[in-house]
Amino acid sequence: MRIPSRNEVESYRSRYPAGTRICCDCMSDDPRPVPPGTTGTVMGVDDMCSIMVSWDNGQGLSLVPGVDSFHVISQEESQSEAHDMGMQLNMRVDRSTVPEGLYAYDVRHDDDCTGEICEIKPAVMVNHWGTIICKEPIEMDEFWHSKFVDKDDYSYLGDSVKLDEYINTDCYEEESAEMEM
Repeated sequence: MRIPSRNEVESYRSRYPAGTRICCDCMSDDPRPVPPGTTGTVMGVDDMCSIMVSWDNGQGLSLVPGVDSFHVISQEESQSEAHDMGMQLNMRVDRSTVPEGLYAYDVRHDDDCTGEICEIKPAVMVNHWGTIICKEPIEMDEFWHSKFVDKDDYSYLGDSVKLDEYINTDCYEEESAEMEM
C-alpha cells in the first residue's frame, strides 16, 4: 500500500472539505457496500486520503478514491432534496418533550444492520435507528405500521437544524414557491 504525500492529502482535503455532500455511485470492494445512490456528508479526509462520510442511511464506511466511484452533489441538487417530510434524529426522544402540534415516530432498521428502514411506528423497542419528528401525522395501517417505508419515499439531507428552526419552516410554502417559478 502506497502512503500518500502530504501534498496529496492536502489536495483531497481541499477538494472534499467537511460538509461537502456526496453521492455513492459504486462501492464494489466492500462486503457490505454503501448502496449506489446513497448520499452523505463528508466528515473529513484522513492521512491515507480516505474520505470519511456520514451516510444518510446510517452507514459509516469511508470512500477510497480510485477504488470507489462517487460524485459531489451540487448545491442545486442538495437544495432539491429539501422537500423533507420531517426532522430525523439519531436518538430516542422522550415523547413528553415533543412540542404540541408535532408528531414523533420511531424508526426501526433491518436485522442485518444495512441501514435500511424497515418500519416506522409510534414506538420501536428493537433495532431502533432514530426518531422522526414531523408536522403532519404519518399514515399507519391497522397494526400501527407505517406505509412509508419504500426507499423512494424518503431521503435525508444530512443537515443540522434546531427544533425551533424546523418548527418555523414551512416546507409546503417552499414547495409551492418553487412550483410557481
